[in-house]
Amino acid sequence: MPALDGVDQIQLEENFQTFGLTDRFHYGLTRGEAVWLGVAQLQVETWGPLNERTLTATVPISIPAGTMAKLLTDLESMRLARSLSLPTATQGPDNYLNRTMMLRSGASMVVGQSVVSGHGANHPWRVDLVGDSAWSADLQASKFWAGLEPFLAPKTRDELRRKALNLPPPTITVTPRPSRTRIPTARPTPEGGFRVGLPWAGR
Repeated sequence: MPALDGVDQIQLEENFQTFGLTDRFHYGLTRGEAVWLGVAQLQVETWGPLNERTLTATVPISIPAGTMAKLLTDLESMRLARSLSLPTATQGPDNYLNRTMMLRSGASMVVGQSVVSGHGANHPWRVDLVGDSAWSADLQASKFWAGLEPFLAPKTRDELRRKALNLPPPTITVTPRPSRTRIPTARPTPEGGFRVGLPWAGR
């Protein structure tokens, strides 16, 4: 991969589809002095005979410059190849995931696109450089995306999905604190018997 320290704009697209649900997420980020600022445009669509609705949200997002610099440095180590062998087909759930990254550095541009449908982290990526293209099957592109995930409005995405699917809000389990009530103890008496001592207020 070419050096990415001059990247100043990043566009991310994520489309996910499973039975009855389609996610379309777009993220745009622009480099600042101390932080990357941008907007997440989120759309969740449900479909089927009993539940058809579309919910959207626009959320401001930000990523510390130091965090982004580390992620871009790691992404530079992505190994490229002219061709890759086709992955072995395996049976899995009806989930289809497609991700696209566009990294701009002035007039230059790097585009990485996931070219295998499925739900998982280890996907081959097509990398389109300026005037050239290549492939990558290592984990660097997926790790880059995973590093961005906490900043891409995950709570809003989950809330949209819950509302679209008519799911109840997540439950919070409260563990009761142990009682401070003292347990009566039996103490020996001078007569050889036992006396039970009970706690009293202020003791």
